[in-house]
Amino acid sequence: MGWIGFVFAILAGAANPFQSATNAELNKQMGRPIWAGLTVYITGLLGLLLIQIFARQAFPSGKLGSVHWWAWTGGFISIAATMAGLMLAQKMGSALFTGHSVAEVVFATVDATR
Repeated sequence: MGWIGFVFAILAGAANPFQSATNAELNKQMGRPIWAGLTVYITGLLGLLLIQIFARQAFPSGKLGSVHWWAWTGGFISIAATMAGLMLAQKMGSALFTGHSVAEVVFATVDATR
C-alpha cells in the first residue's frame, strides 16, 4: 500500500463525524430513525452501484459458498452502528459520538490483546 492508501484512510476517518452529523440531521428532518436508516442504506447502495459502473468488477459467484458464516453478519452489525449514530449523534454532537465510537474500538482491541 502506497501513500495514496494512507491519504484515503485519513480522509475516510475525517468523514466519520461528517457522516454522523448528516445522518443525524436526516433523522431530525424525517423524525423516523428506521426510515432515515433505510434512506442511508439506499443512497449507499446507489453510490456503490454507480462506482460499479466504472469499476466493472466481476461478480464473485464461485466464492460465495466458501465465505465463513460470521462474515455475513457485517451488514447487521453496521445497522446497529448506523442506528446509534442516527439517534445519538444529534444529542451528543457528531465529534463526541465519533470519539466515543473510536475509543470503544481502541479499548476493545487493546483489551483483546491481553
